[in-house]
Amino acid sequence: MSARVEGTFALDGLVEGGLGGAGEELRGRLLAWADTARAAGLNVSLDVSGDAFSLLGESRPVRASDLGDAPAQRVAALLFDLLKIRPVAQRRNVFSTLRSTEYRPGEEVQTIYAVAPDGSVQTHQRTVSARTEAPPAPLTMKQKVRMGLTGLAVALGVFGLSALFVDYGQLFRRVRDTVVPLNVEKVQVDTGSFARYLTVEKKALAAESSGGRVLVLTLQRTKDFPLKDADLAAASGDGKLDLPGRLTLEALARGYVRYECFDADGTILNYGELRLAGLRDKETVEVPVPLAPDHRLARIRLGF
Repeated sequence: MSARVEGTFALDGLVEGGLGGAGEELRGRLLAWADTARAAGLNVSLDVSGDAFSLLGESRPVRASDLGDAPAQRVAALLFDLLKIRPVAQRRNVFSTLRSTEYRPGEEVQTIYAVAPDGSVQTHQRTVSARTEAPPAPLTMKQKVRMGLTGLAVALGVFGLSALFVDYGQLFRRVRDTVVPLNVEKVQVDTGSFARYLTVEKKALAAESSGGRVLVLTLQRTKDFPLKDADLAAASGDGKLDLPGRLTLEALARGYVRYECFDADGTILNYGELRLAGLRDKETVEVPVPLAPDHRLARIRLGF
């Protein structure tokens, strides 16, 4: 708000005094009073340091109606509540230069707040002519609608222009992938040419010590899984397998299978190798697949 606007109220000056050696006891009560005063519309800041306090009136104007029908009386009452925190004998040691100005049409009401010798609050007030400004007229519904439509048009224009440089679809998906938990049941695992030798029995999320996340796949061997070199030789069919079949058996012989992770758009997220050698000794093994940060995993493909 600018100065001299009708219906506004400005506070200036300060109130200061000592705590009389009861700093810790009075500190909490002073802070509580400041909270109450600000909630009542009084624009002040309180500083308590050492064995003294100071209350500063902030000159930024506020609506006079926030302090009721008689703002100056409301300030005096709040200031007296502040004095009552201290014993009567110590109130006369509080010094005040607090003053306020209330702006009305064509005039301003000036008030000074002083601490009397008996510890009460005395006010001295005068009204003088002043050149004031009428407050802005409230917006009509038509003006509000027009402003809303203008803001919407500007926002759409900015959005349309920025869409030339920003992929909002991808940005939205990244935000969604960060906020919404991954549903592991919807993650597809394509075992490809390894389907004859193993199956995916379970999928579960787990956390790494580094803070990342992994998808743990529980793989189970089938009856055709080669446990020994002789099984590999028999599965090869004396070299009659096609190239994918031979590469699949070579991967099982090495004990490692390659994996690739994709999002819903088919974009590859990450890749690596899973160790399957444990299936020669056990029915099942658990293998971790690292999850790419800020991306939603949709499919895993096993290969050689």
